[in-house]
Amino acid sequence: MATGIRGRLFLASIAVIVVIGIPTTFLVRSELTSTIEERVRNELGDQARAARVALLALPELDSPAAQQLVALERIDEARGVLRDGIESARMQGNSHAAGEMSELLASLGSSLS
Repeated sequence: MATGIRGRLFLASIAVIVVIGIPTTFLVRSELTSTIEERVRNELGDQARAARVALLALPELDSPAAQQLVALERIDEARGVLRDGIESARMQGNSHAAGEMSELLASLGSSLS
């Protein structure tokens, strides 16, 4: 089969693609994958650390702590914990927690503390 110059150039370009292009594609793909995985790991780690710091900085919305204080007959302290918790819950927009703590506070009655 006789091939002209165009045919030879075409076959040479296909050979270059096969010899250089395909292995390069695999190399670039693996490098890109490892780079992206490393970036995602780093970003997720940063976000997890930031979320942990933010979570630790939140005030306690601790109705169980107030219930334990009530069980220990430390009613005034329980009221204080509940008032602080209600205020914090409202500031955070957590109306459910604020409602539960308000109900517990109301069940304790009022005091001038």
